[in-house]
Amino acid sequence: MAEQPRTPVIMQLDAGIPPGEENELREALAAAGFDLLAQDLPKVRGMENLDAVALLMIPLHAFLTTAGEHLAADAYPRFKNAVRRLLHRPAKDETRPAPLIVQDTATGLKVVMERDLPDEAYEALRTLDLTAFRTGPVDWDRGRGRWRSLTDEVNLSAPSPARP
Repeated sequence: MAEQPRTPVIMQLDAGIPPGEENELREALAAAGFDLLAQDLPKVRGMENLDAVALLMIPLHAFLTTAGEHLAADAYPRFKNAVRRLLHRPAKDETRPAPLIVQDTATGLKVVMERDLPDEAYEALRTLDLTAFRTGPVDWDRGRGRWRSLTDEVNLSAPSPARP
């Protein structure tokens, strides 16, 4: 029987990260059926890009659902540990360390993975309903213990323009 084609994932790394630092993440994604291609983050970024230690471009829905059985087993803890290790590298600005951004290749939605995310956030990510968000970035709301898009919340609470 032919082996299933593996889904490509692109990770753009900050130039300050030495080659090979992404190996643990590469192995965790490979265990879940993904192939990681690492490259340097562009030096000049547009306004749509957030400052990040890395940008991981992945079919997020497939990652969270189709690969769920793999992620529930060994690969998800490995993924979580690899992300944490990558985020805990010494930062250029220790007062505000750069996050890892996970971008859904289908919708462009960006999920912000901060350095000190609690286990609860990683667990909630596994069941995150991407259709609940219109725009991003999506980040972890520590007070409410849930993923949210502040932009969506502001847009939903803004009054509608008056009609003539």
